[in-house]
This record gives sequence, C-alpha cells and structure tokens, in this order.
Amino acid sequence: MNSGPFYEGLKTYFNITHGANKFIEITYLTTEKVAIDIIKFDDWLHKQIGNYEEKEGLSMKEVISKYYGGSAASFIQNIL
Repeated sequence: MNSGPFYEGLKTYFNITHGANKFIEITYLTTEKVAIDIIKFDDWLHKQIGNYEEKEGLSMKEVISKYYGGSAASFIQNIL
C-alpha cells in the first residue's frame, strides 16, 4: 500500500491524524510499501479500549470490528 491510503485509512477509521508515522512497519525503508507495525498498533488499541483480550475475550480483529467497524478491520488486515 502506498502512504496516501495508509494515512487516510488511519484518519478515517481511527481518527489518527498526528503521529501516524509511528505505526509504519520498518520494512517500508527497503520495500517502499507501507505496512502497519501491528505491535505498536496493538499498544495503541490497548490505550484506547483497555485489555480487550482478558476483559472481553476478543481478538484484535474482533475488537476493531466491534469498536471501529468491519471496514476498519478489513483495512488493518489489508496493511499487515
């Protein structure tokens, strides 16, 4: 994925406008394709929602679908 859709998706689905660069996977430097650093994004989700694995028994995909919608979950899946 190119950087434009990456930033637009983070803004549209998660209201992340500032600091989105911290979610870019390091392989961007060699591949020039943007992927999400899933560990950093998971940390962000925990700050937003709490410990959803233990509290609600949900996976990351399930919690994204529940709180941000199915399109948001598909967006994340596509940039892994």
